[in-house]
Formats: sequence, C-alpha cells, structure tokens
Amino acid sequence: MFFNFKKPEHYDLKVFIWLYIVCINLVLFLLEEPLAALGFKSWPFWLVNICFFLIEEKDLKKKLVHITFGAIFGCILACLTILSFVSIFAPMGHVGLFVPVAITLALVILVGPFCPAFFNSVTFLYFVVSTIIAKEAVSRVVTNSVCAVVGTVVVNLGCVLIISLYTKSKIKKAKAAAAAAAAAKE
Repeated sequence: MFFNFKKPEHYDLKVFIWLYIVCINLVLFLLEEPLAALGFKSWPFWLVNICFFLIEEKDLKKKLVHITFGAIFGCILACLTILSFVSIFAPMGHVGLFVPVAITLALVILVGPFCPAFFNSVTFLYFVVSTIIAKEAVSRVVTNSVCAVVGTVVVNLGCVLIISLYTKSKIKKAKAAAAAAAAAKE
C-alpha cells in the first residue's frame, strides 16, 4: 500500500527525463546572473514542465498547446485583474478585488470547456502564481509569458524528444525480438 517494490514500467524513461532536467538546471544555475540581467525568472520557465507531467491530455501536441496558451493567458489574466482592480475597483477596497477574480474564475471554469487551450488548469495556475507579487503581474506579464514559452520549447519539447526516441527504441527492439523469435521457429 505504501511502497512498491516492483520496478515501475518505463522507469528508465523517467531516469532519462530526470537527467535531462538536471542538466538544464545545471546550465541555468551556471548562467543565473546573465539570465537575471535579461529579466529571466525561473518560475514561469519551470512551471510549464510541472504542468507537462500533471496534465492528463494524451495527445502531446494538444498538451503542449494547452500548456503554452494556458500559461500565456494566465499571465495576461493576472495582469488584467490587477489593472482592473487598480483602475476601476480600488475604491471598493479588498471587496473590489472580488469582481475581477470572479471574472477570471468564470473564464477558467465556465468558458474553459469551450476554449480549453486558453482557459484551463495551467491558466489558473499561472494566474495564481503571477498574482503573488501584484506589481510583477503587471510589469512582467510579457517577460513571464516569454519565459513560459521558452520553458515549453526547451524543457517540454526536450522531454517529448526523449519520449519519442525512447518509444522508437522500444519499438525497434520489440520488432527485432519478434523477428528473432520468428526466425527461431523456422
């Protein structure tokens, strides 16, 4: 119940993906200061990778589209929420923040089923994280969105490439084993 003593299926694939992510972390660690000078923040870059493993969409192309657009729209919704609060609802105090947040929730929950690429759990996740520091939700909306897109391209497409190469290797080995078995029967 609490432990699994059997080796999980495709465990070696998890090791390859882990090694890839560790290598990217090392590169980013070594380039931390120059990247920070360019405005790079790591959370929008890496959060897309967490989403890659949490979203259950089986179609990889759809998954990447939902992650990418969800991250961008989450950053945009955070910016719009803060701007609308400051420009329209601020006189209402904290209660005034309820209206733009309710609108954002309506988009994610009620419009999401009709526009899943734009309003999904990734949208909500990026919205929430972006609003942690309200000033940055506005001032960094473009930078956060760009970092999320770069994270999708670098990290998630790298994971897709690893998965693809792994799958091709397994198929090739299976075909070779089947051919050897067929030859042994003859």
